Amino acid sequence: MSALIVADFISHPTMHLPFNESYLALMAQRFPDRRIVFAAQSGHLENIGSRLSHLTQIEYVTAPPLAANGVLSRHNPIAAIPAARACIAFLNAHAERISAERVAVLGFEGYLYRAVCRLWSHQARFAIDLIMHGQLGDSMIWRSRNPIYRRFDIQSQLQRPCPKSVTIHVLELGIADCVVERFPHLSGRVQCLEHPILESDWRPGMAPDPDANKPVVFAFLGNARRSKGFGEFIDLAKRARGPHRKFITVGEMSKGEKFPDMDCLDVAPARAPLSRIQYMDLLCTADLVCLPYHSAAYNFTASGTMCDAIAALRPVIAIRSRTMSAVFDRYGPFGILVDSIDEMLAVVESIDRPQIEAQRAAWQSSLERMRAARTPVNAARRAAAEVS
Repeated sequence: MSALIVADFISHPTMHLPFNESYLALMAQRFPDRRIVFAAQSGHLENIGSRLSHLTQIEYVTAPPLAANGVLSRHNPIAAIPAARACIAFLNAHAERISAERVAVLGFEGYLYRAVCRLWSHQARFAIDLIMHGQLGDSMIWRSRNPIYRRFDIQSQLQRPCPKSVTIHVLELGIADCVVERFPHLSGRVQCLEHPILESDWRPGMAPDPDANKPVVFAFLGNARRSKGFGEFIDLAKRARGPHRKFITVGEMSKGEKFPDMDCLDVAPARAPLSRIQYMDLLCTADLVCLPYHSAAYNFTASGTMCDAIAALRPVIAIRSRTMSAVFDRYGPFGILVDSIDEMLAVVESIDRPQIEAQRAAWQSSLERMRAARTPVNAARRAAAEVS
């Protein structure tokens, strides 16, 4: 029986769990007669395995992390190049062991892409899918000034030709166009896999609420860090919080981040990770989700928190980007797009519960349509149809 390998060399035990679970469910749906080997860190395997015990075709193996040795920066080529080569050697060994016909790598940085191009460039024994998370988008916000580090980072390495056996998968509409515009030689090598949404995360939409005086609750989702606009969200709360507006954080404080004056928040970031149920239940207390993301990054990054909002059928207020505009165009408006933080503030200060109630049905219709389209089952059907 032919087999598949799915590997995540980046994620710690709780990182990317919803996506990895949905991706494995998608692959099991698309290839029901295939053996699937999932490789990741041991803690990550334990968390995933407890959720996917019903998928008996999946075998779990511990993978080497794509990380530095604890002394050197993970951007330092002295540590990162050998780590990437070890990951490729690991994949080759397991591909040989199970006669793999396809390999998927969930998340990659410049060093791993370099290793793929150098070590697999003349090998077409199996198809290779590279799943792009936020590494390219992050590099649009911050990029090392060290010329050696820059030579090996993801922006530099994506200048390399992409082997014919390799396909880069981006996880949101509009991103593929942005990637190809920046790296024209990747035309034909980049495909969109819309970020799947687990049905286990589905929550009821907002119920009709005729109480015009009930406060509107605005939420920031995910890890509280500057690159995701948490500082801007605090500023919104400082300027707009009042009897009719509340501001909550659904997620935890990112390690190493410090934000003063969080007293303006009705719910501050958690100091320890929330369980998935706690996270989704707290999200459901919000009326609108704020996505104050820097568009330069989110033209190249799928928003997992946007998918959380979709799962909970909560409309968004988001800064316009190529990706967000593409999603609105395909599925219809599911909230409000603005062009700046100042415009977001104006919306936050002016919107009230009667206005939300007037838009609720239309927003929820778009959200339900998108949520249904992105189940692992429907995503697998689309992927199979595109191949055929």
